[in-house]
Amino acid sequence: MNSTLATGLLPAEFALALRIHREEVIAPELLHWLRNPNRGPRYAGTKSEVSAAVEELLGPITKNSDKWESGELRDASVWFGFAIEQVFGYVPDQPEAVAIFRRLVLSSLLPLYRALATGELSLSFTASRVRLSETLTIAAAANVLGAPFIELLLDGDRKRLCPDETVLEHLDLDVSGLAAVAEELAKSAAHETEADSSWLTNESIDAYIPDRPEWASPTLLWKLAGEVTNQRAVTLLPRSWADVALPWQKVTAHWRKLESIFDRVRDDQSSRAKGPSSPLDNSVAGRPADATAAQSNAPDSESIAADTVAQERGVESIEACLDTASANVDELSSTYSDRGASNVTPNEPTHSAEPVDRGRIGDHDADAHSNTSQDSEDEGLPAGSVSAAEIHGHNDPIFVGAVNRLIGICRKQGRDVALATVSVKPDSDPPGPVFSLGDDGLPRWQGRLIEAISTSPEIDEVACYVSNKSELLITLLDADRNEAAQAVRECVQESLSPTARYNSLATIDVPAKFFIAVAACNRPGPQVTAQDLIAPCRDIFDAIVQRGNTAVKSKEVY
Repeated sequence: MNSTLATGLLPAEFALALRIHREEVIAPELLHWLRNPNRGPRYAGTKSEVSAAVEELLGPITKNSDKWESGELRDASVWFGFAIEQVFGYVPDQPEAVAIFRRLVLSSLLPLYRALATGELSLSFTASRVRLSETLTIAAAANVLGAPFIELLLDGDRKRLCPDETVLEHLDLDVSGLAAVAEELAKSAAHETEADSSWLTNESIDAYIPDRPEWASPTLLWKLAGEVTNQRAVTLLPRSWADVALPWQKVTAHWRKLESIFDRVRDDQSSRAKGPSSPLDNSVAGRPADATAAQSNAPDSESIAADTVAQERGVESIEACLDTASANVDELSSTYSDRGASNVTPNEPTHSAEPVDRGRIGDHDADAHSNTSQDSEDEGLPAGSVSAAEIHGHNDPIFVGAVNRLIGICRKQGRDVALATVSVKPDSDPPGPVFSLGDDGLPRWQGRLIEAISTSPEIDEVACYVSNKSELLITLLDADRNEAAQAVRECVQESLSPTARYNSLATIDVPAKFFIAVAACNRPGPQVTAQDLIAPCRDIFDAIVQRGNTAVKSKEVY
């Protein structure tokens, strides 16, 4: 292939992808599989420790997969494990750099966690592969470009930028396009058409940037991965993840266990002369020895759409899946840690016999994680134990849909439902410390209120939402109008009071006004809709805010 063509006539993504390809930084068969798993190379052999750990996440997701999905997922854990090993094999032994690539790997796995709740296996698996390919490409660029590239990523991380944003801003490189071109080069190599560069001619990089759902954008997955790794009690969910019923505390715990395995593998790689071997035996010059393509025919668009229809799966079943996966990863860690080097197959990396720390969440070294919160306010709760979601406001379709689903549950089970809107305004200049922003970008009073209300023994099944006007919207079950108003008021006072559970943020009273509006419905009938709760709650809230004095008002909905 003519490198002058790539560097002189086309965007820089082609030049860097060509260099990565020529230096065989990424195994071509891996890129070939990431591009099209149904037509990618087959694998038969012993799984590495990382692959076995990934299998614990994939296993529960794939139980109800159809024939087409089964073909795609056939060797998924092996290739995911191989890709993750390659990523960590290229990361320098700098804690800050390792933290960035840990977070990138987690951002690649988050779509798989999402599939546990939504049942959208095909869509989530594709999003996960695309993000993993991009993560692998960033790691390959670090290998090719060296220390200056790593320093660039570290500088971007200090500015709270996603690596993709950093690379685009400083190098004018689109990571999505770079990964897609690298995959195209691997495809050419697999079909022995490497010498033919006609597919590059007159192409724009835009043609190679993949389409993806909003919830799977690189910046959004990066942000959510940061929420999981930061060890804060409150997980702030992006809007497009607001209606995904995942138990984030269990997701965080499961990730910690996977992370301990990844770290041990990375440490082992640094002690070896070469990086991870290909999962394919006897692969030569990027040509897999066993590259038997899948024989199943591609489905039409209607069947693909049908495959991605969400399955109704309750939170309890998701929690059970994650509990089982976590237990299996514990057992897996013990098995691999106890195994002697003589029992390892040629394609398996050897690992230290040092046991995995299975202590409670929070025992891990905080310095090893990017953007770790040091706020003492989170010390009393496990990481990820409560969550809140970003929404536009009361009439956000995602929020309206969530309230409608909640009303449906209460109607079916004969339970009470309430909606509260809360806002707190400073009554002094300058405002008190609880109005400063925390590491999560929320005013501290909001973070404390979310924790207080989510862990209150008087309130059942709470869901919290943060509007773009810094209002907190709260849905709660099994509380009538008076009970809901009293419980929310007490939690608001607790979040502002120096005698609150977490009192390190303030040692004096905080001058503030708070406004609480509640609309509640006892055992909603068939005629009750989300707007029957939302509209009166909004009207009451607007009225008390306009008056300007601290107030708690409520209304019964029939």
